[in-house]
Amino acid sequence: MTTQIEMPEHLQRMIVEKKELKARLVKLIEFLDKGQPEFIDDTQWRLLDDQYEHMKAYHSVLSQRITDAIDNL
Repeated sequence: MTTQIEMPEHLQRMIVEKKELKARLVKLIEFLDKGQPEFIDDTQWRLLDDQYEHMKAYHSVLSQRITDAIDNL
């Protein structure tokens, strides 16, 4: 018989947040992969790329936090 541990609410929220962030990352990647449209200037395009890099880092940290929280249940 396996004992199932209830996942704490804060961990459930982190998992939902990670899924939502991943969906936004995928959309941003798809947009960036199309190349810079005429209506976005160079500064905004660079900032979008910066945003992507920060979102990737945030996703990575969130994944690590989730793993750590699960390991410590």
